[in-house]
Amino acid sequence: MNRRQGFTLIEILGVLMIVGLLAAIAAPGIVQRYISDQTKAEDQVLALMQQDIVRSFDSEDLANTNIAALSADIPVGVPTTNFQCR
Repeated sequence: MNRRQGFTLIEILGVLMIVGLLAAIAAPGIVQRYISDQTKAEDQVLALMQQDIVRSFDSEDLANTNIAALSADIPVGVPTTNFQCR
């Protein structure tokens, strides 16, 4: 009689159990790496935003222009800005 070659149910379950154990061991490391990489990328974006904000305050584009919120903050010799409330 010719017998078909194949795997038994026990062998297949054993292989699946080994693969599952390896996945359970590797998954926390993979998740931690993903979170770490995402945090680094967000830190880089925040650093770029910080540089842009600092650069905007260091800009001399509005030199000698009154953008003060309070009239007491206006330096001598700088003309006042006439804002109108509507």
